[in-house]
Amino acid sequence: MKTAFVTGANGFLGRRIVSALKEDGWRTTGIVRHDPEAGDLVVHSLREENFRTALTDVKPDLIIHGVGTAGPMSPRNLFEANLLCATDLFLVLDQLDLGTAVVLIGSAAEYGYVSARDLPVLEEHICVPQTTYGVSKFAQTALGLSQKHRPVLCARLFNPVGLGMPSYLALGDFTDRIRRGETELRVGNLAVRRDFICVDEAARLICALCMVPDAFGQVINICAGESFELKDIVTQLTEIAPQVVNIVTDPLRVRGGEMPEFYGSTARLRRYGITPNRPDFTKILKGMIAHL
Repeated sequence: MKTAFVTGANGFLGRRIVSALKEDGWRTTGIVRHDPEAGDLVVHSLREENFRTALTDVKPDLIIHGVGTAGPMSPRNLFEANLLCATDLFLVLDQLDLGTAVVLIGSAAEYGYVSARDLPVLEEHICVPQTTYGVSKFAQTALGLSQKHRPVLCARLFNPVGLGMPSYLALGDFTDRIRRGETELRVGNLAVRRDFICVDEAARLICALCMVPDAFGQVINICAGESFELKDIVTQLTEIAPQVVNIVTDPLRVRGGEMPEFYGSTARLRRYGITPNRPDFTKILKGMIAHL
């Protein structure tokens, strides 16, 4: 049985990746930063010495580096989470002389502002990230692609939705506010269209790519390949809520210079015989509300 080592294995995406790998017959282990019920996962800070200890014992066939954050924190902490952890991981792999294949989880924020004429955005589009988070993820991608002596796949994830979304993501925040019994959602500009993908589907696509050797050595979009209006999704969320919820636009939450529409190309995914499923928002949102 092949072994996969997953970092961030108890996270929003990571736990779905672990489940998908197990369904495909993999033995899974990994490192998480905190989890009282870690099971076969090692609880440690994600630093060089802990990677060395874990990988010396495991010697995995595959590593999926899913740790990272887009949450509100200092630029230093964002770079520690999204770049330096990967730096330590590659350092230890080199020190142990392990040629293990690595999958890095990136972000569509790496692209920055993309004009309508360049949609759907292709992986070779020039990246000019506009946020510290996007810069930190793009730096991780550049690090991964520089590893010419080992197979590295950079999975560029768009907007995952589903149960357990962090509150620093818009739909996660809205769901948390409904959980607290709020009857008014103060929101920013909802008249934007984004490429949302079910988090379970994102995990399936990533794991499917792991089985395709030719997929390594490049960036591949993990997306639905179409855009959906945020207003429609939020309206549907409030209609499913157990209480009456009003949506109110707050000028202080409206950000200037937002892209009116943004979605990715799935051509590279489909080249390897992998087709993303369209998100079923009714099912996704009902699942989120049902666990309030």
